[in-house]
Amino acid sequence: MLTSTHRVALHQQQAPAWQARGPAQLATIAAMSAAESMGSDTSQLIVIRGNSGSGKSTIAHELRRRCGRSWALVEQDYLRRIVLWEHDKPGGLAPALIAHTVRFALDNGFDVILEGILHTARYRDVVASLWRAHRGRTSFFWLSRHRCGWVEG
Repeated sequence: MLTSTHRVALHQQQAPAWQARGPAQLATIAAMSAAESMGSDTSQLIVIRGNSGSGKSTIAHELRRRCGRSWALVEQDYLRRIVLWEHDKPGGLAPALIAHTVRFALDNGFDVILEGILHTARYRDVVASLWRAHRGRTSFFWLSRHRCGWVEG
């Protein structure tokens, strides 16, 4: 049985090594994953961004359901909250993991739906590098509770 002393010691020993890295190093890691071209001339990348409660996840799930198994759904919240179990803060690993996941799916023949709040200060460089590196069609959608818009690149 673990005592409270053991739990504290165990928690202190499990501090992730990446916490010692600075935001600039993490941004470099994220940008590296999208530096080379990815996907194909026919692949599609759809980015759905927006505020909390705007319907991003609902639309992304329905779009994937209608499009079929050839589409990968990359959810910011799932990768950040479940896989990494980290807060959305500067210096986090989520942007790099998202970039790697999108690249992996596109390079393996999937079209991709990327959805999340994708806060500009933390995700702009990663999303922009994915857009620049993607050889196929990339579409961006912004949702809010009051209006929506889209831009294609």
